[in-house]
Amino acid sequence: MSLLLMIVIVWFVASCSSISKAGAETEGKIVYELSYPYETQSVMMDLYPKEMTVSFKDNKLHSSIRSEYDMLTTEFIIDNSKKEFAQLLKNMSKRSALKMNQQETRRWFDDQAKYRLERTTESKIICGYKCYKTIAHPTDPSKPKIEIYATRSLGLDNSNWWNPYRGIDGFMLAYDIEQYGICMRMLATQVNFENVEASEFDIPQTYAITDVQTMQGLLTAVVDTYIKH
Repeated sequence: MSLLLMIVIVWFVASCSSISKAGAETEGKIVYELSYPYETQSVMMDLYPKEMTVSFKDNKLHSSIRSEYDMLTTEFIIDNSKKEFAQLLKNMSKRSALKMNQQETRRWFDDQAKYRLERTTESKIICGYKCYKTIAHPTDPSKPKIEIYATRSLGLDNSNWWNPYRGIDGFMLAYDIEQYGICMRMLATQVNFENVEASEFDIPQTYAITDVQTMQGLLTAVVDTYIKH
């Protein structure tokens, strides 16, 4: 066996071992660039969030989206082991949080949008990870179809139980999602493995726990204030 071939084999085995342990023994943050493909340019768009961060550790996720000047913040905290979901909303100084179990979470997202998923053989590399393409066809024919790229190489599989794309196999690094009445396009630009504090996945005491109806009202107020113009 040639030295070059031996090096290649050792590298391949080491890589597979690293991938198989990812998620169970790794932690870090993923940074996404946000864009708005269907929005017309306006003054209010200057306030729209430009970035999303997702922290991961111990089979938990914490995503955070902040508007310019930190006027509006929305966060998701997901426990993939316990199948628990929390949405946090900060609008100016008012802070509210909604906690739900798996069934409640599914109803919450199904009320917003439903999709038929079409798997394809297409793929592309995002942040160094091979991502497979799935097309999400909305049941509402007036809405555009969505191209989703998910990777199975991060060890964060089975993490889509809580979102509208729960049939996706792998962790999504590129996708669209509708929030606050607008379509946001997410594209991962960085995957950083680093230490993440366990407290990152706790709901801060400054947030008041509320119910579904109240949170829906708060989100409607956000749309009326920042989106409708």
